Amino acid sequence: MKKSVLLLILLSSTSYASSWKKEITAYAFEGLSHICSQSRELNYNQRSEMRTIYINKKLERKREYPANKDYAYYASKQIWDFGEGDSPSYSECAAILKK
Repeated sequence: MKKSVLLLILLSSTSYASSWKKEITAYAFEGLSHICSQSRELNYNQRSEMRTIYINKKLERKREYPANKDYAYYASKQIWDFGEGDSPSYSECAAILKK
């Protein structure tokens, strides 16, 4: 009995942690794609491509986690060290966002 209760608690906490990690990642990708779409390092075609990726990531995140978009910049900064106002290169953006 005790083992089954403990197992149930562990499984539910693991599921919660996995869900939380997916949400953080969704926000981080949205934030990074927006930062990349605003980068001064990109030419017109690259910026247009990053803008398309940003819109897709934003819509994808909104479908699952409709909340404050400002968290996206914080999550991006924490995971990849790109914050609002940074200008990453196309190769940096493409390497992360085109996985």
